[in-house]
Amino acid sequence: MYHADSELFSEPLIEFLKNKGWTLMESEPDIAVLRKIILDQEEEILLPRDRTYADYYQRVQEAIQLFAKYEQSSEKAVLEELLFQKWDILRIRIKGDRVGNGFISYLDKGIIEEGVRKVLLAAARSVRSPKPYFKRLYSAATEQWIKSCRAGCAELGSYILTVQLPLEEEPGDQGPPFSRKVTEYLMASLNRVVELSEHADLPVENTDPLLNANLCLGLAEMKPDENPIQFDFEMKWSSEIPVSKNIPTKVAILDHYNPLITRLGQKLKPPAEVKQNEFIGKILVLHGEADEQGSMQGEATLVLMMDDQQVKAKVTFGSEFYSVACDAHKSNRYIRISGILSEKPRCSDLKDVSNFEVI
Repeated sequence: MYHADSELFSEPLIEFLKNKGWTLMESEPDIAVLRKIILDQEEEILLPRDRTYADYYQRVQEAIQLFAKYEQSSEKAVLEELLFQKWDILRIRIKGDRVGNGFISYLDKGIIEEGVRKVLLAAARSVRSPKPYFKRLYSAATEQWIKSCRAGCAELGSYILTVQLPLEEEPGDQGPPFSRKVTEYLMASLNRVVELSEHADLPVENTDPLLNANLCLGLAEMKPDENPIQFDFEMKWSSEIPVSKNIPTKVAILDHYNPLITRLGQKLKPPAEVKQNEFIGKILVLHGEADEQGSMQGEATLVLMMDDQQVKAKVTFGSEFYSVACDAHKSNRYIRISGILSEKPRCSDLKDVSNFEVI
């Protein structure tokens, strides 16, 4: 019954019970006595403080079992709440035609998790520096924070992703820990996005602190394809820190919201930048067909190295450049390409290619 990060010690259990309305009484220094009126009767839980007691862990376990009985809860539920006092838990239930009882397409899972990562990063950036759009979503501080988050095991029932967000205080923190600020912003922002999706006539202001283009586009990217899918975001807040008023615990992102969320993200984003430049990258995918002369031509998907990130882009090659692309793809070589890049969510467009070669 022990947890890798927090064994069943009496000290955190005492604080947990106090947060649940139990009163710590005066007693001997090596014993903690907690009492609470339940159904007009005073109940009592005793806990040893001295870890050298031979039956220390047994007494702690018995106290948990007794508390579960008084609260009419399961011992498992009490343990989960106790052991995750220092974490907020984000649960995302995924429902769709291709989602079974606890199973999901491996490819879809990767696409959804990448979208969730962008949503969390956008929420974290918005808490640190509120803006309607971040040209570069990553920053050292937010990336360090997201590294401290943990992915839990997927739960049964549709398909449920869980993310554990640490409630460790950072130097200079004022008010709740940074993670709690992020999760509260996330749920409030999702609620605002749903409100705008359900009432298309409501005005959209770039100055609305709850609206962020990156978060909206990250939500849109969570949808793997055209098949219907629904995401239910739910927070299980740590009982150690009170939740701010008017913060929803559950928000459902219905499938028919997705086009509206995409448009909202595009509206919040500055006009798409068009770049005439030379790029270094690789060929990811080729989709060709023969022209009237029998030469291959068609669309290619590239990954371009830009600043501190990689950008996917689609380009259509004529027969001359398509042959070069085949050689580069076959040998996994880098390419140099010049053209006009129009940045878009998930995959940009590269047009008017004037130079293309293998390097």
